[in-house]
Amino acid sequence: MTDNAVASLAGVVLALLFGYAPGLRTWYEVLEPTRKALVMLGLLAVAAGLLYGAACWTPFDAAGVTCDEPGVWLVVRLFLAAMVANQATYQIGVKPSRTVVEQAV
Repeated sequence: MTDNAVASLAGVVLALLFGYAPGLRTWYEVLEPTRKALVMLGLLAVAAGLLYGAACWTPFDAAGVTCDEPGVWLVVRLFLAAMVANQATYQIGVKPSRTVVEQAV
């Protein structure tokens, strides 16, 4: 799998998890739209930070990320890819399944 595919998959999984997992869905749906966006943005940023940390402090290959300046820019690019995949998945796969009441919040 390419590094973009790994990042995009992370964004897709988060969108589906918060869209359909019973405990997370109810908690997430009552948030106002700005807070929803910040929660998802924060989780994607944490995932990107963990990816960079794995590249710096473990012997494992973390999706081609290296612990140097080019590695930081790769993580930024992957973070952006994850955000795009996350929002596309939410708009196409999660939002249409919402009830009228959930979509009004």
